[in-house]
Order: sequence, then C-alpha cells, then structure tokens
Amino acid sequence: MASESDQDVASAADVDEERRERRPVKKKKPKPPVPTDEREIDAPDKLTISMLGFMGIVTLALWVFARAACNYHPPRETRRPRTVKLEELARDPKDAALEMQQRLVQLDFEGAAQLAMGDAAAEVAKAKADCAVKAQDCAMKRKTLEKSVESTAALLERSATDATVRVTTVKPGGPVTTLDKLQRQGPIWKVVSRGPDDPNFRPKPPDTPTLQLLAAPPATAIPSPPHDDE
Repeated sequence: MASESDQDVASAADVDEERRERRPVKKKKPKPPVPTDEREIDAPDKLTISMLGFMGIVTLALWVFARAACNYHPPRETRRPRTVKLEELARDPKDAALEMQQRLVQLDFEGAAQLAMGDAAAEVAKAKADCAVKAQDCAMKRKTLEKSVESTAALLERSATDATVRVTTVKPGGPVTTLDKLQRQGPIWKVVSRGPDDPNFRPKPPDTPTLQLLAAPPATAIPSPPHDDE
C-alpha cells in the first residue's frame, strides 16, 4: 500500500497539471520581416515626430516667457541714466566745444549758455530770442532735433589757457562745421567765439614755457659710489 505522503504528492501534482491546462496559452507574436531597402524602414515613426514637435513648442514657449521677463522693467526697477555734471562734460576743451555746439543746434539754449562766454554767449542769447518769437515752431523743431543730430570734434591747438577746436555737426539741413575758440575758466573750458571753418588753419607754435619743457635734456641717473668689498 502507498503511504499517505505519496498520495499527497500525487494529488498535488494532479492539481498543478490541472492549473496548467486552465492557463491560456500565449501566442507568440510573429517577428517583423527584415527590411531589404531603406524605404521600408518606418523611421522616424509618428510617435517620434509628435514628441519632437511637442518639445519644440515647449522650448519656444519657454523662450518667449524668458525674453518677456528679462525685458520687462517695472517703473520702480527701471534705472535712469546718471546725471553728468558740467565739470565732467567741460573738463577737456574738445569735449566742451562739442557739448556746447550739440546743445545749441538742438535748441537747448539754457545748456549752451552754461558753456559759453563773450561773443559765444551773445550768439546763444540771440538764438534764444529768435526762437521765442516762434515758440510753437521752435518747440516742434526741438523735438525733431533731439535724436537726429550728431557732432564730432577735433582739437587743433591748445595751450594752458586757450584752445581751438573744429566741430562738425550733422543735422537734417546738412552738415555744419565751425572753428571754436575756448578759454579755461577754473576747472572747466568755455567757448568764447564761434566762426566758419577755415581749411587753411594752422596751429600756432608752442609758447616759450612749452618749448623750454620740450628742449630740456632728459634727467640722467646719478651713479652710486663704489662699495669697498671686504
């Protein structure tokens, strides 16, 4: 007679066999045929193309938001340009002549008067009086010239107290070139007179102190006394 343990093993084997028979048999998918030509390869497929399009749209949207955030300046965060003092603008005769003519051509008479004296100051006052006669036309012209005028300057001669500068201004009516005479007034330079350009202008020779400074021999080093070696 078979023992009880053998019967239990046999019954368990029968149960396992019944379970295996009840399980559905998975059908193996047929392998895709091997393409023989590049035209038969489905690459890129629709899923790849849709993902690439989605990533492109997201990248473009993020770029638009980032650009808008960088260019947006609230009124409280907008930095205003630094106010340049008159001492900085007129520290050099060339800069002073350029700034004075730029202000005068743009009809900024108050600013031009700060850099003028003598005949130049009288010219600024006359231009201001002529502008006051036609205030409306002058105001419209001032707005037009604010961003359409450019000036360049060239230093022709300079001494300790005097200087001559050629200033050329390009404006809608055509270029204007003048010869400006300047004088030092404390820490700044001011335009004394303005005249038409002279192509044959020749700078004056340096004054006597400048010639003496240029003719002075260079300083020579004094040799040190010899040291006795012990």
